Amino acid sequence: MRYYFHVKSRTEFVADVEGTEFATQQAASDEGYLVARELVGTQLIDGKAVDWTSSIVVRDGMDLAIVTISFLEAVGLPQGVISLA
Repeated sequence: MRYYFHVKSRTEFVADVEGTEFATQQAASDEGYLVARELVGTQLIDGKAVDWTSSIVVRDGMDLAIVTISFLEAVGLPQGVISLA
């Protein structure tokens, strides 16, 4: 099945229009965590501020959300460690 990895923050939504094929929901969910970590890492390497309100929303080919992964969760930071105000 094809899965889509959308990026969502308080102010922005970037849709994945291509998607990627995965054999299972778990494989797609695992990929969602990797995508979130890569985006955080790229922002840090580029010296940009990370928008910790962002998340990856993984949706299946029927447009059903299977998991939402916050950037905080993806890198193992507990909620409340970073001020999101």
